[in-house]
Amino acid sequence: MHPLTALYSSSLWSGTDWTNPPNPQNVNGLLQESEGTVFLDIENWSTDAPANVQKYLQTILSFEQFAPTLKFGYYGVSPVRDYWDSISAPDSPQFKAWQARNDAVAPIAAQADILFPSIYTFYPDEDGWKTYAIAQIEEARRIGPGKPVYVFLWPQFEDPTQSYMPSHLWRLELETARQHADGIVIWGGSQQTWDNNAPWWLETQKFLENIKAEK
Repeated sequence: MHPLTALYSSSLWSGTDWTNPPNPQNVNGLLQESEGTVFLDIENWSTDAPANVQKYLQTILSFEQFAPTLKFGYYGVSPVRDYWDSISAPDSPQFKAWQARNDAVAPIAAQADILFPSIYTFYPDEDGWKTYAIAQIEEARRIGPGKPVYVFLWPQFEDPTQSYMPSHLWRLELETARQHADGIVIWGGSQQTWDNNAPWWLETQKFLENIKAEK
C-alpha cells in the first residue's frame, strides 16, 4: 500500500468560482510533497457539456506540464459512472447510450496518465455490483487503451446510511478489482476515528497477506 495525493476542488480553487480551470500553481506545495501519483477530484463540471470536457482536458494538461515527474488522473470522470446503464445488456439502448457518453470523454482518458473509475457500492446486490464494476473497468480500458486502471473502492455503502458493508462483500470487491484492474484506491475515513479492528480493515489485511503469500 502506498499513499496517494488527492486534490479536491476546495484546494484547487482559492474561492468558489469554479468556472475556469484551476491554476496548478495554487497547489504547488501539495504537488512538491507528492510521492508520484495524484488524482484530481472535480465533480462540479458535467461531462455532458462539450465545453466542460475541454476544461477537464485543459486542466490535466496544465498539471502535467507544471509537474512532469508526477502521474495525474481524474476520479470518476472517464469513464462516466452510471450504475443502471452499465448493468444493462451490452446490446441495449441504455448500455450503448452510456458508451456514447464515454466516447465523449475519451479525450480525457487519452490525456490522463492513470484512469480512476469509481465503483462504489450503492446496493447490497453482489451480482449487480460485480456487473457494474467490471463494466466500468472494461470501459476504462476501451476509451483509454494501455492506461493503468486504478479503481476507487469505499468500504461503506454510498447511500444515506453510509453503513459499512459486510466483510464477505468487501472481500468480493477486493478480489474482483484485483482480477480486472491494475490497482485499488481505498477511499474513506473522513471525520472518523481509525479502528484497527474494523471488519473491513481486517479483511483487507487478509487480502494483502494472501497476495504476499502468492509471490
